[in-house]
Amino acid sequence: MNKLILNFKSRDSKKIKSPKNFLGGKGANLSEMGRMGLPVPPGFTISTKVCEIFYKDKKKLSSKLIKEIRKMNTIQSRLFILLSVLFTATNAFAQGQHGNAVTITNPPNGAVVSSPVKVCMDTEGVEVQPAKKGVNEGKGHHHIIVDAELPKDLNQPIGKDAKHIHMGDGSTCKEIKLSVGKHIIRTLFGKGNHVPYNSPLTATITINVK
Repeated sequence: MNKLILNFKSRDSKKIKSPKNFLGGKGANLSEMGRMGLPVPPGFTISTKVCEIFYKDKKKLSSKLIKEIRKMNTIQSRLFILLSVLFTATNAFAQGQHGNAVTITNPPNGAVVSSPVKVCMDTEGVEVQPAKKGVNEGKGHHHIIVDAELPKDLNQPIGKDAKHIHMGDGSTCKEIKLSVGKHIIRTLFGKGNHVPYNSPLTATITINVK
């Protein structure tokens, strides 16, 4: 079955080997009732495969799904597309506002470590690429900020000195030498021109070097 959605009255549901696995329990029952001619409100079921594709595509709606829904041309399908667009926009806005698209995976917050310290980052919703590939929306590279605040002017390139380490090669880990004592490590995601996003994609940890 190549279809991602099925109308309640679609006869294609007969071709599905395991309707409950593909459509869910309620979806399978509605499809069966629709085929039998029982009074079922107009609508459709989104298959469980859509959920797999959604997470595989980093929480983005499949263009194939949208195309299938548009073909149905019903009030329900139009409403679904509208709600989907609103959800996607809200999710993207929330990620940017809360700065949760970037995390420091190593070392853990509060860790006691030895120098040099290997600092590693991970991202969600943005893609890491070398600076030489230029400025591309939703893409960029990491910067490590040691014992310093985030830049006040986010429209300017991030500085480059002992406290501001650029990772323009597109790497996600960097070993840095630190003196004994407490240190605050921040990561700031920037575009190919080293300018951060207006809603900072950042994370912060505190570590102790022994």
